Amino acid sequence: MSEQPVSVRRWEPPSFETITVPEPPVDPVAEVAMARQRGFDQGRVEGRRQGLAEAREVMQRAQLLLDELARPYRNLDQVVSQELARTAMLIATQILRRELRIDSSVVSGAVSEALATLSDIEGEVEIYLHPADLQQIGELGPQLLEGHAWKLLEDSDMLPGGCRVKTPISYVDASMERQVELLLGALLAACEDDAGA
Repeated sequence: MSEQPVSVRRWEPPSFETITVPEPPVDPVAEVAMARQRGFDQGRVEGRRQGLAEAREVMQRAQLLLDELARPYRNLDQVVSQELARTAMLIATQILRRELRIDSSVVSGAVSEALATLSDIEGEVEIYLHPADLQQIGELGPQLLEGHAWKLLEDSDMLPGGCRVKTPISYVDASMERQVELLLGALLAACEDDAGA
């Protein structure tokens, strides 16, 4: 047998090229509708973002405006409290004047308390009183100031019921005006404390 040359071809795997499948034809109406929807969605997102930014800006301006409008009223509570306290003290002073005209015995207690606050009574004691109180204290003076030199002085600017006592080394203001002033000061301080809390 004779051998004949055989032609042999080597096996190679088939080539896998990408096959492009043609896209189906696009419906122009559907393409326009999709483009419109994408634009609408994008516009909504951008519009929302822009709207929120504008709303924040408007809110900040509104807050500044409200702060400016509220500024005059910030201290109003304290002012009203102080004015009410002053009004109450004026009313109390008027009532006190009326009551002291009716019951003048209050002055003897005021003089006794004023004398008790003096540490040592040296020298002449001067007691300043409203003219309406002079007679009563004139009668009680010897008992109140036993063994001391004393003098009653008229002060028509004082309210009835109070006194001022003066010695060469001491001075006590037990006038109704001073007591009302101290009370008003305490009341106003309490109003300020309440406003600060």
